[in-house]
Amino acid sequence: MGRHRPIALALLVAAGALILMALAALEVSTVALIAISGAVLLAVAGPGLALVGDGIAKAGGDPRNATFLMNLAWGPAAALGAVAAGLVHGARGAELSILLLAGIAVLTALLVRRSAAPAPTP
Repeated sequence: MGRHRPIALALLVAAGALILMALAALEVSTVALIAISGAVLLAVAGPGLALVGDGIAKAGGDPRNATFLMNLAWGPAAALGAVAAGLVHGARGAELSILLLAGIAVLTALLVRRSAAPAPTP
């Protein structure tokens, strides 16, 4: 499993914290949950990019080119996510956008776990 298990676990912990955040009524608990989920999500960024690099190298590609493309896409993707969250916040409330982020974290954890499974041999 290597790097896959801690990344999947961190994403699931972050998703749990995000779900609790959406359900929380107290502002103090919400602040604590924001800190927990934010820290855990930031903790998987570096290893997550390393997994992408591993996949590119395994497929015969150049990890330097993959890193360049990831860095090029990172800013616009983050900006688009912020704009989308703002629109959802305004239309449906913060809870929905937080739950959507939790769903994305769970889906990503499943994809990370799936990528760790050994390929079937014919």
